[in-house]
Amino acid sequence: MTAEMFKENITSRDNPLVRQLKQLCDSRADRYEQQAFVTEGIKLCSEAASAGLVKVLLATDAAIKKYSEELAAIAANCGRNIVISESIAAKISDVKSPQGVFCLCDMLDNRNFADKIDYMDHNGKYVLLCSLQDPGNIGTIIRCCDAFGVTAVVLTKDCPDIYSPKLLRSTMGSLFHLPVMIGGEGEEVVCGLRDAGIKLYAAALSDNSIPLGRVNFEKGSAVVIGNEGKGLPQKIIELCHETVKIEMRGRAESLNAAAAASILTYKLMEER
Repeated sequence: MTAEMFKENITSRDNPLVRQLKQLCDSRADRYEQQAFVTEGIKLCSEAASAGLVKVLLATDAAIKKYSEELAAIAANCGRNIVISESIAAKISDVKSPQGVFCLCDMLDNRNFADKIDYMDHNGKYVLLCSLQDPGNIGTIIRCCDAFGVTAVVLTKDCPDIYSPKLLRSTMGSLFHLPVMIGGEGEEVVCGLRDAGIKLYAAALSDNSIPLGRVNFEKGSAVVIGNEGKGLPQKIIELCHETVKIEMRGRAESLNAAAAASILTYKLMEER
């Protein structure tokens, strides 16, 4: 039954749709110009379909046989279902062993951050990521926020694109489970949250930092996490209401940004 749902067949690597998907995978500018992105792999494609974002499904013959049940669920609610060759799958993919499943998707809610603040839950719990650099770290943090029930994740505009293939993979589908908002510059986003009545806790080491174990996060709170190497700029720390630190009893000087964010997020959601 799954194979019957695939009405089209593409064999040329120079097909316009194939070129479009490759451009979307490679170029942030193209993604935002077209307001579209690509998911790869049965897990991400299924999650995107559940979120109602899929416009086109592409799969190899081998993938159709292997993932028949999952692909049938995606194909049933998709405008175009296309069989592609293994050669095309290899061209689109940026992994060594592609599963042979791709979806062309519409972007999520792209209203600007200032507009979204008006609709935020002012009693919610938020994580703000300022100027992080590693897509894998951001994806892992989004996944942790999803697991712990954070209201939303906010990123400054200089963070890696949430629709990049590496970042998408590292979220394991969590990008489609909770709001992820893209703001402007760090100070602009922090001031926006402050004006909305959100209490901000900067994750930073300073003489005034409160040990995390002594913090009881109120409703309407956000943890602010900085760049992997440089941390948070002093100006942003000063704009926050409190500064918190993770106490470490061992000899390690610091924690990976994703590991630190996981600990902070668990504590953020512990007190409700």
